[in-house]
Amino acid sequence: MVHYVHADEEELPAKGQSVDVVVSVLGLHWANDLPGAMTQARMALVPDGLFLCAVLGGETLREMRISCAVAELEREGGVSQRVSPLAQVRDCGNLLTRAGMRLPAVDVDTVTMNYPSPHKLVEHLRVMGETNAGVSRRRGPLGRSTAAAAAAAYGSAFPSPPGVGDTAGGGGGGVEATYQVLYM
Repeated sequence: MVHYVHADEEELPAKGQSVDVVVSVLGLHWANDLPGAMTQARMALVPDGLFLCAVLGGETLREMRISCAVAELEREGGVSQRVSPLAQVRDCGNLLTRAGMRLPAVDVDTVTMNYPSPHKLVEHLRVMGETNAGVSRRRGPLGRSTAAAAAAAYGSAFPSPPGVGDTAGGGGGGVEATYQVLYM
């Protein structure tokens, strides 16, 4: 018999050694205590149970990080964290081992998406609920001039390849965005 449980990764409602499989798909990167959440998953698993996880990796939205940093440094004289911190590939094996998982394995997919503009990318992130929720982030949106400078930096440094991301009028102007998915 198969039972599905949808739960907060940091408060699994499972008894110790009571489940055969724990699956987390693009949600664990929001955990405040990632090692603790993974340890809870391991404790819920029966011996030789399977833990499968996909999280966004540290190379995700690197273009946006760079563009925002350049614009903020230029316009505001400093840099703040505009994209949530994400795990690096090298961290995942350590996290699995720290959580007590046996036979840890990590794989990586890197996907490059094209957007008509940096503004459409931000809109897409908001719709997905993937905006920065970090406690240490600067409150409030970028100022207008900083946002315009970030969009300009993004467009000039990370344009879509010719013919990709062009607007309906054929004017180009599209940008690339990298998404790195780490599988554990």
